[in-house]
Amino acid sequence: MYLKNKTIVVISSEAWGKIFISKHNYAIALARRGNRVFFLNPIDLSLRRGEIKVEESGIHPDLKIVSYRPFFPFLLKFHFRKAFEVLIRWNIRKVLDTLKIRPDIVWDFNWSYLYEDLSIFRAPLRIFNPVDKLSEDTRHKKADLVISISDEILEQYLRNDVPRLRLNHGLGGPFALAAEKAPVGRSDKNIRVGYVGNLTLDSLDKDLMLGLIQQNPDVSFDLVGPVSGKDHNLGSRTGEDVAAVFAEALQQQKNVTLRGTMAQHEVPAFMESCDILLLCYRRTPSFRCDNSHKMMEYLSSGKVVVCTNLSAYKGSDLVEMSPVDENGLLPSIFRRVVEDIDKYNAPAMQARRKAYALQNTYDNHIGTIESFIQANIQKA
Repeated sequence: MYLKNKTIVVISSEAWGKIFISKHNYAIALARRGNRVFFLNPIDLSLRRGEIKVEESGIHPDLKIVSYRPFFPFLLKFHFRKAFEVLIRWNIRKVLDTLKIRPDIVWDFNWSYLYEDLSIFRAPLRIFNPVDKLSEDTRHKKADLVISISDEILEQYLRNDVPRLRLNHGLGGPFALAAEKAPVGRSDKNIRVGYVGNLTLDSLDKDLMLGLIQQNPDVSFDLVGPVSGKDHNLGSRTGEDVAAVFAEALQQQKNVTLRGTMAQHEVPAFMESCDILLLCYRRTPSFRCDNSHKMMEYLSSGKVVVCTNLSAYKGSDLVEMSPVDENGLLPSIFRRVVEDIDKYNAPAMQARRKAYALQNTYDNHIGTIESFIQANIQKA
């Protein structure tokens, strides 16, 4: 099966919005490859019961955004599982009938329980593509292929009869264009550190980030991303009170600029203007410090990345990373980089980071998936 000229339903656990991560970028890349793509948002309880809404993506004419609310009480999901599974099957058929499609592929990025059996979409090819720790009740999800960004997640999937493909996070179009540019030198004597991401994430090591800022008053920190779970499309697993306290603490720091959410096409130029890009996570029940979507985008800038440990980058000299479960060592690593920034951002080093990022474009990944399907799945 070639991943061109197909009708594809992409199931997402995060709604369509200004911030794009794996599932949004795959949907865009698939549409640009000549497919009709329907991006299925999480169930939207703000709609009327039984309502189905189809909107333009604003990115590509063959990429549509689909939202719906079940015609039955959603609480059945938590209290009457069997009844929920029967009713959600009927509801999905209604959605497909409204769209007037019979999909060739259903591509599911949802790590939590919602569609346990992807056959309800009546697509010949069913792909399960989690990028977060699996909930217990999705570890036997019925699919033809499972793809993920780390061995840790693939090992959580318990069906041994399903082919598995480990594939790193991808690089979207605007970042690929940036990676193709020549390395950029420093334009200012002051060190400028950039962070791009969701500042409300539970897995963000907020104490570590705040400590780095306070311990380095000679360094400017520019933080791009939402500081409240209410003002973006990715949601938050941090309580609003925790997020608010963190946001207030950041606002009080003289060397911090909070830039809010940026559109994807604006981010590459921002990262290019920085000297250091920062990533600091902590281990949580839902995040095991295995990989991060923003890492590939950071590397596309060529600039040095100072980060807490991610197992996907073990042994890599492309990043300056703390040891496993040793976040407390990051401040000394950070300071070492600050004091010798020209070494870490030497043109040859920047070029290596850019080249690595370009190996991982979404177009390249789709080509890899296409070849894997042809080699490993009989129906292909």
